[in-house]
Amino acid sequence: MSVRAAPSSLHRVKRVAAFFAIVWGVAASFASFDLFFRGLSSRLMETGGVFESLAPLSALENSEVCRVEPADSNSADRRASPDIRSRAWALGVQMGLHARAALIVAENTQASGERASASLAGQRRAVAGVAAELERLAAALNVPGPGAFTPANPTTVLIEFVPFVEGNENNTGKALATAYGRDACELYKMGAYWGFSVLMRAMVPGEVNVFDGEIAYYARRLEIPESIWRPMVARTPSNATSDALITEGDAATARVTAHLRNDAETGAAPAK
Repeated sequence: MSVRAAPSSLHRVKRVAAFFAIVWGVAASFASFDLFFRGLSSRLMETGGVFESLAPLSALENSEVCRVEPADSNSADRRASPDIRSRAWALGVQMGLHARAALIVAENTQASGERASASLAGQRRAVAGVAAELERLAAALNVPGPGAFTPANPTTVLIEFVPFVEGNENNTGKALATAYGRDACELYKMGAYWGFSVLMRAMVPGEVNVFDGEIAYYARRLEIPESIWRPMVARTPSNATSDALITEGDAATARVTAHLRNDAETGAAPAK
């Protein structure tokens, strides 16, 4: 079955990110503590060497989500087709984008109380559009859609997102691994961190991507050329505008997608 990733699903990332950059509202204040906490490890990782090896990635290394028995025994040691890989990646990107955008809407709704606004209504429509795209992508892959991300504390959203992706309740990832192999599952997880960070990255110029370690971990395991994904995780210029960072992130997303669609080495084994 051919399930080529539709360009519209990727362009939606840029449209939604651009919209939320304008109506970020109170969400930035809730993210400040999380950004500071994760920023400490990010700054250590930038130095490389021993500090990079000490990055807190144990949740990723110990995750059992993608270690399920595949339905096809040949899937365990082979890459899925380019169509499947690009679709699994797109599903992850949309999941991450939806998780972050939905939280922004919830935070802004709580802050506004009974005061309805055009911007809040627009946010809700944008989130509904991403949710519909999630359902479409999951259905095309014949896997269950992602569950809702409901962190316990608005100040530790970034910290809580990692176990949400890596924990055993990630049925979407498990289904991808069962149907298509571990690399499809890991592409989904990489996409989740990528999509979630799109909005955060646009709002905090001068910082490293909030999920730099997670994205780098999976990109290297999946043997995606560093030149393709590195710009998305590198520290951004302190004077960069939200529009510029959104455009840059959209271009980086498109580069990864194009690589996955055109990868000729579909028979090669994924990294162990």
